[in-house]
Amino acid sequence: MKRRTRIAVIVTVLGLGLVTSGCRDEAPTAISELKPADLYGFPSAAAVQPPDTGLTAEVLLREIAADTWQFFEAAVECQSNLPIDYLWIDPDRVGANTSITNIGLYLLAVLTAWDLNLIDRGQTVELLQRTLATVDKLTTYRGFHYNWYNLETLEPAVKFISTVDAGWFYSALSIVELVFPDEFGPLCRRLLAAVDFDWLYDAETGHFRHGFQVDTEEFSPYHYSMLASEARIVSYLALARGEVPISHWKALYSTLPDSFEQQQVPEYVQGIGYYRYKDLLIIPAWGGSLFEYLMPNLLMDERAQAPYGLGENNRRAIEVHIDYALNEMGYTAWGMSPSTAPEGNYGEFGVPLIGSRIACYSPTIVSPHAALLAINYMPEAVISNIKRLLASYPIYGEFGFYDCVDPISGAVGRAYLTLDQAMIFLSLGNYLTDQVLPGRFRSLRGMDLVSDLVSKDNFFPKRNSPLKN
Repeated sequence: MKRRTRIAVIVTVLGLGLVTSGCRDEAPTAISELKPADLYGFPSAAAVQPPDTGLTAEVLLREIAADTWQFFEAAVECQSNLPIDYLWIDPDRVGANTSITNIGLYLLAVLTAWDLNLIDRGQTVELLQRTLATVDKLTTYRGFHYNWYNLETLEPAVKFISTVDAGWFYSALSIVELVFPDEFGPLCRRLLAAVDFDWLYDAETGHFRHGFQVDTEEFSPYHYSMLASEARIVSYLALARGEVPISHWKALYSTLPDSFEQQQVPEYVQGIGYYRYKDLLIIPAWGGSLFEYLMPNLLMDERAQAPYGLGENNRRAIEVHIDYALNEMGYTAWGMSPSTAPEGNYGEFGVPLIGSRIACYSPTIVSPHAALLAINYMPEAVISNIKRLLASYPIYGEFGFYDCVDPISGAVGRAYLTLDQAMIFLSLGNYLTDQVLPGRFRSLRGMDLVSDLVSKDNFFPKRNSPLKN
C-alpha cells in the first residue's frame, strides 16, 4: 500500500467507558508514537475520489465497507500484529498504544471481512492466529487483560483493569471461540476461564465498578450505573456467564436518582424515569451521544430483542439526533458521539437535552461512525445522511470516512481511530449480512436468559413517535 501525508495534531484517545462520575477510562498520558513503516500499510494520499452517491444503496455501502476494511488490513503493527489506536494524516502520526477494546473489535472486524467475502477462510484464520498469539503473551492481572498496552514493548501502558473494555474484549473472544472452535477454541476457552466478572461487580449497589487500579490495589470509586450506556455489553456477557445476579439488570438506572444534580427533572411513568425532548419521552444516556445508545447493538440486536424496551429507546435517540442536528442546529448532517475534532483533540459530542451530565457534551462535531451505528434502525435516513456527508465535505480517504467534521466551518479531522472505524465496519457488516454478529452473540451459552430478560422490558407501550423529520 502506498504512503501518504497527514495533519500535524496531537490526539490522545482515552478509550471507552463513560460513567456516572463523568470520568473516562484512564489512558496513557505520554505522547508515544510509531512510524508509518511500522504498519502493514499506510494511505498514499489525503484526498481521494469518494464513492459515487448515485450508486444503489447496497453497492454504495459495500464500497464503503471494502474501503473501511483496508484500514484493518493496514493499521496493524507488524511485529505484534495488534491494531493501533489511531493515525492522523498530514503529517503522519501513529499511536503507539492500543486498548483491549481495539483488539477485540479488530477480531470481530476480521470475522466481518470474511462474512462480506472480502477475505477467505484461510486468510481469516491466519489473521486471527497472528493476533491471538500475541494476546496470549500479554501480561494480565487476575486473568484480566489491562486496558492499554504499548505496541513496542507489549507492556501495560496503564496499570488499570477496565470493566467496559474487558466486556468488549471477552465478548469478542467468546465469538471467535464459537466460530472457530477447532482452531482457537482451547486458547479462547483458557483466556475466558481465567476471568470472573463478579470481581468487578459491586453487590451493594448492583452495578459494575469502573475498574481496578493495579498499582494502588484499589477499585475505582465510580460505577457504570446507567442503562443507556455502551457499558451494558458487560451486563449482557456477565449475566450470560452467570457471574452476576439477574437483579443487576433491574438495578441499572433509567434516570439518575432525584438526589443527583442532572440535566432534567425526570418524569416517571410506572416507576421508569424519562427525560423529555419536545413531545418525546426517552431514557437518557450520560452524555446524549449515539454510541452510548447504539454501540451494544453491534452484538445484541436490541431492535429485535427488546422492541418495547431498549430497541425503542434507541430508535427515539436516533430521531432526537436527526431532529436536533438538522432542525435545531441547522447542520447539513447528523450523528454526534465522542470522536476526534478537526484541530486534533479528542472530545465528547452529543445532544445535551438527552444527556444526564450537567457539563453537557458539546453539539459541535459530527462523526460518520455515529450515524452508521443507526443503519439497522433507519437505513434510509442513514444512507441519505452519508450521501450528504460525501457531497458536502472532503471527509473520505483511502480507508473510508475520516473521523469527524465540524458542520459549521466544514473542517475535517483527517484521522482514523480503530474504535470508530470498527463501529462503521461492524454496523455495515451486520446490515449487509442480516445481523450475523448478533446472531452469533445470541448463540453464546447463557444468552437465551439475557434475551428473555431484555425482551420483557416495556418502557414504551405506544411505539409511535411524534417527531417528524
